[in-house]
Amino acid sequence: MRIFKSEVKELNKENNTTTTNTETPTTPDTTTDTPKKDQA
Repeated sequence: MRIFKSEVKELNKENNTTTTNTETPTTPDTTTDTPKKDQA
């Protein structure tokens, strides 16, 4: 499941209590670590 950087930023605003989605693999935003770093 791929999400746009703008959506990631909004998700980070909502979930900033959980260290942001881009850093914590809690939600299925990205499949592996590589695309996660690419989105950050």
